Parts: sequence; C-alpha cells; structure tokens
Amino acid sequence: MVTRLQKNPNWLCRSFPICNGDPDDPGTESLWPARYPMEWIRRKKAEYQAAGMLAEFNQVYRLIATDAETKTFKREQLLSVDVAPWKFMPKFAIYDPARSANTRRVEGKHEKSDRYGKVVVSKLGSKIYVHESSGSYWLPDAFIDDLFTCDKAHEPVKIGIEKNSLDEWLLQPIRIEILKRGRPLPLRPLQAPQDRSKEDFILGLYPFAAARDIVLVGGVGMHPQLVAEWENFPQGPRDVMNALAYSLRMFAGVTVYPDFTQDNIADAPDAARGEDVFVCWNGSPSEVVAAAVLRTGRTLHVARNWQGGGALPDVVKAIGYEVRTAFPLQRIQTWVPAETFDQAQRVPLVPALRAEKFTPQRAEHVAIARGTLGPRMRETMKGRRLFLVDPRAHMALNAFAAGYNYPSDGVRQAAEPESGESKMLAEAIESMVVFMDRLGEQQFGAANMGTNPQGVPYVTALPRARI
Repeated sequence: MVTRLQKNPNWLCRSFPICNGDPDDPGTESLWPARYPMEWIRRKKAEYQAAGMLAEFNQVYRLIATDAETKTFKREQLLSVDVAPWKFMPKFAIYDPARSANTRRVEGKHEKSDRYGKVVVSKLGSKIYVHESSGSYWLPDAFIDDLFTCDKAHEPVKIGIEKNSLDEWLLQPIRIEILKRGRPLPLRPLQAPQDRSKEDFILGLYPFAAARDIVLVGGVGMHPQLVAEWENFPQGPRDVMNALAYSLRMFAGVTVYPDFTQDNIADAPDAARGEDVFVCWNGSPSEVVAAAVLRTGRTLHVARNWQGGGALPDVVKAIGYEVRTAFPLQRIQTWVPAETFDQAQRVPLVPALRAEKFTPQRAEHVAIARGTLGPRMRETMKGRRLFLVDPRAHMALNAFAAGYNYPSDGVRQAAEPESGESKMLAEAIESMVVFMDRLGEQQFGAANMGTNPQGVPYVTALPRARI
C-alpha cells in the first residue's frame, strides 16, 4: 500500500534507504555512514546475492518492493479459458521434486526447502494449455500418492520427473509402489540441463509468453502459485515455472500417426450377440496391455483397452475377467504380435492366455505393421473415418495422439518409437489389423476360409457370416 501511495501526488512520502543508489556504484553514499559504511553495505549485498536473495536485500535495505525492469514475464502474457477447447486432449504431467521438505530456523537463519513443482499440460497447435499447476511441500509418501492420484484424474500420456540427484530414489520406492498397487505409471525421467542455469532453462518459455501461447485452463484463479512465480521471475521460487519449462521437452517427438485427429474419436457401437470381438494383447515381463476392436464393414472401432502390472499370470487373469465381463455374449478372438507370440519363454503371455481358456492367434510382425493404420485414419465413408477410437479407450487415444512417437533431440529422429505402454498397445492393434485385413481378403474371396488356433488360414465347409 505504501509503495502504491508513494506514486500518488496527493500523498506526501518520505523514505530513508540505507544508501542513495546502487551499492556497486562508486558514487553511491551511505545515509548513515557512521553505523553503515559503504563497505558494510556492499558486503551485506554480496551475502544476500550469494544466497539468491537479492530481491530481499533491495526490499529491506533499499526500500525497493519490486524491480519492474528485471521482470521477464508479464501478467498480461498469460491467457485463460474456462474449459479446454477439446473434450479430449493428450495430457502430460511434469514434476520438479524437492530435495528436502523442511522449513526451520537454524542459528538465526531461516532455511527453506524447495517445493515440489507440478504442472499438467497439453499442446494444441502452438499453444500450451495448463490444466493443473501447484507448488507443494510434500513428504516422499505424499508425492507418491499424488503420482497415482494424477494418473487416475488425468490419465496422462507421460509423467515426467526431474531425476537429478534422485535416480535411486525414483528407481526404487516409486516402482515398488507400482508393484503394490498393480497400476503401471508412464514414467519418464527428465535430466536437468547441464549447459545452462535454471533461469536460462525457464527463459525457453519466453517465445511462447511473447506470442501469448500459454493458456491457463480454469482461469487465473486456478493457478495462483504459477501466476505468482510468473510475475516475480527471476526472484522468488521457480519450481512450478521449472516444471512448465520441461513441457517443451515432453512435447518433442514425431508421432507415428500425425493424421489422428478429433474426427477419429467416436463412441463405439454396442456389440451384437454372437458378434466377433477382436482382442489384441501385448506385454513385457512385468506389464500387460490389451484392446478390444469391433469391425463394421471396413470401419474399425477401438472400443475398450486394459492395462495391468505385476505377475503376468495374475494380470492376464484380471484383464481376461474384464474382457469377458465387457463382452459376455460375443465371440472373442485373441491376437498377439508375432514377436511376443514366438518369445513365450521371455514374455510368457501366450501360456498365460491359454491357461485362462483363451486361444491366442499369431498376428503380424510389428515392424511390418507399423504405420499401416494411417490410410484408415484419413479415409472417410458415409461421413465417418474408417478408424475410430471410443473415448473410454483412453490409453489408445493417448497412444495414437501423442504417446506412440519417434523421439527427437531437435536434430535427429530415432529409428524406433519410444518404448512404453503406448508403443505396446499401438503395436498390438497394428499387427492384429494387418492380419485381419489379410484374412478378410481371403474370406471374401471364392473360398470359405477359417483359421486354426495358431492363426493359419485353411479352407472350410462351415458357413461364416459375411460382414
């Protein structure tokens, strides 16, 4: 209030700072040289500056509340919307963990720990949409709980965590908790830049700020800590801003299916009694994914998807129960990519499926099937795309929209897509659809074709419904 009234000509104000100018200026003089000589003032400023508290020095000793010239980011550069522009937007959660969680006084000094910075962001065109942001003084168990809460609330494509000095901490407790809960998290460790300071790294947001491409979903009032850091940068806490700066890395990469848009999202039809439901499976030694696909003529609908982590037989049993519950009156065809089918000793997915009375069939190799869904995503018949994903199949939406991508460092693009659940699920769908199309051509030909439990087609006299 005093600072504002100082600029009002109707008020008389007198202020007495410790010196009449910048302490580093040789011409600056102390207002009380007998008690505070310039040597003492310059030494005190150096102490504050070394501690990263230059703003506090200016406030206490020079009576300067803020320095507008040092503010890189302005409040008016932030846009806000009440709700996200699209019902589905692939989200990325980013955390900047703290190294300690204490706020205490020791020997006259006020020691503060860093906060946990957190943002949940999406990208649409050139704009960055911030769905959630916070800065919290969490203990490690509270941080782990928030990871699972965020995953349930937002179902992010990736959860990025700055791992500097926390490598073992990330590799052990979080993964142990994943095994306990049986819910895999799409974790992506982030390495802090070594070639620049934290301030310079955050300044990477400036082009987006200048273009007003950072949008706060829910309004400014929903992001008080981010806005406070934004206005005070480079002074004060920067943990939420640092997490936001990592979004530029999280968005890096080239999606395998750039043609996947909002037009490819639609509710799947209800499966008819006795209809074939094509369920593709894929997995690793500790994780299993599955998706159910319905076929209507040439149109494919990804109706559901499932995911689980832990002991593979137990996960297959749990997902198998959900599959049969979702499609109790339909005929379920089970497909596994050729690589996983042939390597049952390394990933015992096929034996686990057979133990649950499924009949897994061998689909196409993932390398051959990669990218083959593109034409279906682009083609339209009767006003609808030929490849559609139900909003309930959220993991499939994340995979095709952003998660199934070729990593890029800005110069080179990787030859293989980024590993993870998105890659496993997308490859399972691709390999199954390629084999479905191949069998469909045979089935619609002159001969009436069937397939044995190993997925090998043969001519049969049994009648089959023509779709």
